[in-house]
Amino acid sequence: MLEGPAYAGWEALAVSETGMTVYIDRTTIHRDTYVVTMSVLHDYQEPERLSSGSFLSFTAQQQYDCGEARSRTVSAIVFAEHMGNGTVLYSGAGNYMWQPITPMSISNVLWQAACPDGKSTAVARLNQ
Repeated sequence: MLEGPAYAGWEALAVSETGMTVYIDRTTIHRDTYVVTMSVLHDYQEPERLSSGSFLSFTAQQQYDCGEARSRTVSAIVFAEHMGNGTVLYSGAGNYMWQPITPMSISNVLWQAACPDGKSTAVARLNQ
């Protein structure tokens, strides 16, 4: 379990080698057959760059396919400050392109949270 401050419904899941922390909001989890949709927050230790300026966090509506072990971004909002705060630098739809889940990655940690029973065409169950 990660230690640190809790923010509104965000639950920390993992920290990358670069210090980026990824969070999910379990109250946003929605299941439709074997596709799970949930809100994800990426919070960076050091600023990242966009053409519209530096940012420290972004939220995304992500979908995870429990039958095919893949994910896609439905929408994203990029923020100038930590934890989804500050000026919005970008807001828009995702590319909707399914991407395979890479083992030992942040996307794998998120897929496991969405699909706790692993690769299955059955609806994932989440222990809450």
